[in-house]
Parts: sequence; structure tokens; C-alpha cells
Amino acid sequence: MLAETLRHSFASQGKRSRRVNVFPFPLVDYAARHALLLILTLFISNCKIAFTQDSSKEASFELLNPNCAMNSAIRFLPLQENYKFGNKIILNYKNYSQNQIAFSPDSGVKILTYEEKDLQWVELKNRMQYSSSPEPYVIVGPANESSSYHTVVIYPDTLNNPSAEMRAVVVGHIYQNNKESDECVGAFIDIQP
Repeated sequence: MLAETLRHSFASQGKRSRRVNVFPFPLVDYAARHALLLILTLFISNCKIAFTQDSSKEASFELLNPNCAMNSAIRFLPLQENYKFGNKIILNYKNYSQNQIAFSPDSGVKILTYEEKDLQWVELKNRMQYSSSPEPYVIVGPANESSSYHTVVIYPDTLNNPSAEMRAVVVGHIYQNNKESDECVGAFIDIQP
């Protein structure tokens, strides 16, 4: 339909050629168009850089526990709203699988922060002192049991970098036939300052 309108417009004006504005808005001058193109290019480039940094961050995290299924069988529950960064933080997690899962008495918890300049995860010291246990591990029940919930308390040492985002990680193994299997499962949660 647009082509037909243009053809009719040219035919009614004879053989005289003239520039026709087919855009629904007035043409923007040359400098403004190039400035807009430059801004769009920079915006898209920044999006790609941010995406690349996030994908590098997650790829390096996967290398820390390469054969461990994260956030599938085990998942953290949302943080309590009254937590204070730099203090003890209570973390609750749940077993969503139909298997029991064995954790070390401290839930195998690690506190990590991502170093942008080195593109790697660095473990923060956990100042929490866990009591010793006569049992080699804690068993978290399957999803349909009340024992499917477990709590771990962390106390991250953030003195060197009090504004760093942290990632808390717990790692355990499927527990079957009264023994720990090689199948690793875990969960992580990001904690904002």
C-alpha cells in the first residue's frame, strides 16, 4: 500500500524527482542521527560487557563445585528481612528431593565474594564457631518430611571489604542405604550488603 501511494505521488508530480519522507516523524539532521547511533551502540556494548562479566562470574563459580547439582535438590529460603550485613546471618534451606541428604555438621558452608579484577571467587573467613558433633554428618530428610528443613548460621568476616556482595554455599551428598553417596548436591544464595 505504501509503494502504491508513493507511485501515485510521483505520477501526479510528473517526472520531477523529489525526496519523499516515508517515516512517520520528521527526518532528523545528520549529526543528530549519528549521535543517536553512537549512544545506542555504547548502550548495547555496555549490556554485552555486563552480560559477559555475569557469565564469567557464574562460569568460575561452577568450576568450584563442577560435579555438584546446585539449587535443585537443595534451595535456600529467602533471607529474613532483618539481617544485618557484617553480623551473624541465619540461613534456612530445604531439601526438595525425595532422598535424604548428608551434610557435615557445619553444612559444608562457605562464604564467597567475587573479585571483579581477578575474575575469581575468594573465600571469606567465617567467624562462626560451630560445636563439634559426635556424628560425622547431619541428615536432612526428604521433601515430604518436617526434617527437610535445616538452618546454618554464618558470621562473615567483612572487615577488609564491608560493601562486598557475598554468596553463601552449602554442599552435601545424597544419603542412601545408610551411607553417603558420591552424588553431590548443594545450594547458594547471594547476600547483598
